[in-house]
Amino acid sequence: MDTMFRETFAHSDQKAVFTVVESCGAGEEISEEYPLILTNGRVLAHYLTGAQTRRSPSLAAREIENYVEIHPRTARRWHIRDGEWVEIASQRGSFTVRSRIKPHIREDTLFVPMHWGGIQNVNRATRPDLDPFCRMPGFKTAAVRIRPLHLAVAATSADNGEWSEF
Repeated sequence: MDTMFRETFAHSDQKAVFTVVESCGAGEEISEEYPLILTNGRVLAHYLTGAQTRRSPSLAAREIENYVEIHPRTARRWHIRDGEWVEIASQRGSFTVRSRIKPHIREDTLFVPMHWGGIQNVNRATRPDLDPFCRMPGFKTAAVRIRPLHLAVAATSADNGEWSEF
């Protein structure tokens, strides 16, 4: 079996071409208003946006809705319970997902899969930047804030202006 580019490359001199690329950083810093970093990625059961895999009942059943992974200490700080609905917002917009409290994630970072649309679409809050050369989306990160929706509902329902839980 042949391995592509094992000995030569598809250039006239048959050598590889390397290009120096300057790192431009994440492009967004956390602040008092947006104290967490949001990053997104894929999950095993879905590919790309999930438009095809969510049509497969067996694959869709593995992950039926979007979620955010959040560190236990971060969840406590923001009064978030495991499995509850939360809103994640950046300066561009917001989306709503269920929380999953996980000790393996960094305390300053939230992870959300990229496979869902609508109100669960992580791209409502991420930057739309594309690589200037290949026009591919960059790693989607954003400075964000998070809030549990049970507190938001309680705040709008309280007649005396104080927080109350249901």
